[in-house]
Amino acid sequence: MQLRLADSCHLRGQAHRLATLALILAERGELKQATSTAERMLDCTAGMESERLAERIEAATTALNASDTQFVKAFVARARQQADIPL
Repeated sequence: MQLRLADSCHLRGQAHRLATLALILAERGELKQATSTAERMLDCTAGMESERLAERIEAATTALNASDTQFVKAFVARARQQADIPL
């Protein structure tokens, strides 16, 4: 699955698109790709303060958190720290 990320698109827009894709991939059970996509979303949102983006990060974290794999655990830890999501 591909996601169009135009260079002229703002980072917030890219982050929202990546969040949507990560959720779709997680729902389809493609956890490694979902986690990689969610990591890219975190890269885009680093340093941003936005309640909406924090909600998107939390949704991705919740969707992936059911998995017990190391790469998901690393993402969840980073997401919680970056977005200040409670444990």
